[in-house]
Amino acid sequence: MHSEKVIQDSGHGVTILYYYNVEKGFKFIGDDPEGKVIPIPKDVRDRVYKNNNVSGLDSDMPAEAYLDKFYLHNRCLLFPSGVWMSETAGVPHALINKPGTYLNFKMAGMTRLTALTDNASAICIGPDPDKDIGYYNRTVHKIDADIIFDRTDKLLVATEEMWYDGDIVKAGQPYHVQRTGKLKLLKSGYVVEFWLDDINIEESLNDYVNMWVNKQILLKERRAKN
Repeated sequence: MHSEKVIQDSGHGVTILYYYNVEKGFKFIGDDPEGKVIPIPKDVRDRVYKNNNVSGLDSDMPAEAYLDKFYLHNRCLLFPSGVWMSETAGVPHALINKPGTYLNFKMAGMTRLTALTDNASAICIGPDPDKDIGYYNRTVHKIDADIIFDRTDKLLVATEEMWYDGDIVKAGQPYHVQRTGKLKLLKSGYVVEFWLDDINIEESLNDYVNMWVNKQILLKERRAKN
């Protein structure tokens, strides 16, 4: 399904839901079911904290008790533009996600995501739930200029119209790379790259904690209800 603000597509074993340039106050619910739950091992958390000089007790960083509730998500949620707030049931604070933030983890329970600015976009990509596909490895690329993409047998999903070695690919449409070629976006944006391989939980967690350290993700206390 395609509309001015919502793009839904599928192909090559993945499905895409893309909210594109929505207005401030737009909301959607994230509650994707998981076929299995893969928690973050404590030794992985400890190494990532050490690598980033984070204690796990910092008031503005991922707390040990907070990440203890996380588990690996088989989808990637990326916020290409705008500022988004995420609120999960039972969690006392909200997260403020700045442009370029992406998530490979989730918590159990329903999460509400709200656009705090106009022209906000959010794209969720992952395995087709109707197919028996394992957890894809994935990475996010910021694309500001033409690049030569030299990795084959990968899936790419771009947040803007993409030109790949003569092929024109719509925003939010999965594209299977079969040859080395020049990759260009119609305007600056992001490309999510997927490939069938075991995801490295430690690398994904390190990327996530780095976004906290760089203030790309902020904590906000939620108001208590009277």
